[in-house]
Amino acid sequence: MADEKTLTKGEKTRATIIDAAHKVFLQKGFSGTSMRDIADAAGIALGGLYNYFDSKEKIFGAVLDAHHPYRLILPALEQTQGNTVE
Repeated sequence: MADEKTLTKGEKTRATIIDAAHKVFLQKGFSGTSMRDIADAAGIALGGLYNYFDSKEKIFGAVLDAHHPYRLILPALEQTQGNTVE
């Protein structure tokens, strides 16, 4: 992600939503989480949430993209030497 100081207000809000949604999904699961839960956790109005994401599924996709372990694993694999994992 870009340096915190170079993010626009909208980018910061989007990141806040994604981080809040990540926490709520972990606590309540996907089915138990509502858009209102996410908006409340992010500290924004429900209508404001819809300015960034039009569905819970889209937020979940953004959470997966932001928090998936491949972000750590792939760079580590690229730095390994040799032809096999061993």
